[in-house]
Amino acid sequence: MDPQLAAISTRWFSVVVSLGAGLALLAYGMYIRLGYTKRYYLRERKGILGPWVYHVLPLMGIVLCLLAVTGLCTDLETRQRLLIYLVTPSFLMTLVVGLTQPWWVKSKWLRRLQENHPDIFRFVRDVAREEVGDDPDKARSWAEAMGTEQGQDEWVAGVRKRRGWPRRELHSAERPSIKVPRQFRRQISEVQGLPPSSKGLEQQIEIYEGILSELDWQKAPAFWASVQNKLGIAYSARRRGDKPENQEKAIAAYQAALEVTEKRELRVDWAMAQNNLGGAYRNRTRGDKADNLERAITAYKSALEVLNRGEFPAHCAGTQSSLGRAYVERVRGERRENLDQAIAAFVNALDVYTEEFPEQRAKVQKQLAEALREREAG
Repeated sequence: MDPQLAAISTRWFSVVVSLGAGLALLAYGMYIRLGYTKRYYLRERKGILGPWVYHVLPLMGIVLCLLAVTGLCTDLETRQRLLIYLVTPSFLMTLVVGLTQPWWVKSKWLRRLQENHPDIFRFVRDVAREEVGDDPDKARSWAEAMGTEQGQDEWVAGVRKRRGWPRRELHSAERPSIKVPRQFRRQISEVQGLPPSSKGLEQQIEIYEGILSELDWQKAPAFWASVQNKLGIAYSARRRGDKPENQEKAIAAYQAALEVTEKRELRVDWAMAQNNLGGAYRNRTRGDKADNLERAITAYKSALEVLNRGEFPAHCAGTQSSLGRAYVERVRGERRENLDQAIAAFVNALDVYTEEFPEQRAKVQKQLAEALREREAG
């Protein structure tokens, strides 16, 4: 075979292979980057390669395409220049991106999950793999839930409830995040890295109380109220110590948060503190049960003044469901009227908990059926 023809054939073969592989990696990488598939995140990690490697596939594809373009050049000097000034920098950038994993390289659904749930994000993959397992239907449902912010919130809320983890604070367009004073950034970062265990809760309480002992609420009212709210959540979920005493400390923390958020007109923070306070009063063991339930109902109704269905559908549904349970448990007032109020709240919750939220919907439907059954029997 003619040596010149063999060289040309070899060059074109390498060009076609590089271009084909590059386009395949680029297409598959963008397919994942755009969030069309998420099940790879549930795969077993092997060696040093984890799901993050999929995020640099588009860059690897671009490098291979550039190599193919370089191979088209017949002039050796031009080819060397392309390698030095085009291919090499692209390869180095891909390597740096793969090692550092910057924020923008991650898929939109993953960025949203990390942004909205930073405290348990590092545990979410293990929890998802554990709960989904090899069940294709569960994997499909999980992938669909990860596609929307509401679906993510509902899934994470379910995980928190099943495992007894503290509920997260609500972030909204009004206040996407709270500015953490520089002097407390290390403590907040430490809290976000704590495991959702009994020991982790104890460390959370210690850190939050330490911050509150050093911080004047007037200097950072939103952050101060946020820490109080999170302290109340931690005390509510606490497994150690005297349970009634933990409940009282949680109530005190929520009330402190309410006082500041009302003064500074932080409406979303105020509503979330009211919602948490309602739960604390409904579960309270000290004091008169009837009084506690009245306070819980008042707190839930106050929260719903802000957590309306239009702006906060998932949180509105959750509060409506809690309000319905409080009315079912209510001691004062006419029984039938309380059941009517409970049924109305459950129906409002089901307006949001459609078929997309099977677990929450089934639970509220069961509570609604029990309330309807009791009303008919009475």
